[in-house]
Amino acid sequence: MQPRVSILLQVLKPLPLVGIMLWVKVVAVRLQDEETRERERERASTMLNLDEEEAWANRLAQAGEKENEGV
Repeated sequence: MQPRVSILLQVLKPLPLVGIMLWVKVVAVRLQDEETRERERERASTMLNLDEEEAWANRLAQAGEKENEGV
């Protein structure tokens, strides 16, 4: 009976360390995902700002063309 307990303890001894390592990995992946989402938000915001600037430039150009037609 004693060898079985010894073997069982040898098998179970590293489990807390494995659990901690898995937890650290999960936290690292979540942080990386959060950083990736933040970068995607910034990129989308930048693209939106560029689209808005382009739209304003187009409106100004169209307004200028209309003024030139009226003259």
